Amino acid sequence: MKTKYILGALIVANASLPSEAFANRGYQPGNCAVYAEMAAKTIKADSRVTGETQTKSVKVLTVYSDHLNGVVKAKMPETYQQAKGFGWDKAKVDQMMKDGEAAIRAGFHSGTMETDKIYTDHLLAINNCAKASSMAGDIGRDDANAIGEVMGDVFAQIAGGS
Repeated sequence: MKTKYILGALIVANASLPSEAFANRGYQPGNCAVYAEMAAKTIKADSRVTGETQTKSVKVLTVYSDHLNGVVKAKMPETYQQAKGFGWDKAKVDQMMKDGEAAIRAGFHSGTMETDKIYTDHLLAINNCAKASSMAGDIGRDDANAIGEVMGDVFAQIAGGS
């Protein structure tokens, strides 16, 4: 269980993987925090997402991202301690996190995606993060369901619905 949090706190990603692969990488709170932040910014820039759907989704994703950043921050002392077992000092862990975050940001939109558009792949990844966050006890089931509902509303708009 403790090793799980090292892996969860160390943001390890591969920028060459498309966003749909992100949805299948396993739950890592730091990765999901960055992904939610990027999704919120993209939704805000996406002209297809408007009105209350845009306002609510940006708010929900921002709160979710901030919360997960708090989860990671709270576990960092334990992570640094456990990382010593791998021969990693604080500077190494911090650099790995910085590199991983940069990779997630760089890989958020694949080469075929427009950077001012949110895609179904992104919504799926956020929904999977929310479900996994709930299963890990980092958010409640009602919160995960609310995130899923909001992502459904975004999907309806980008798919040409309401």
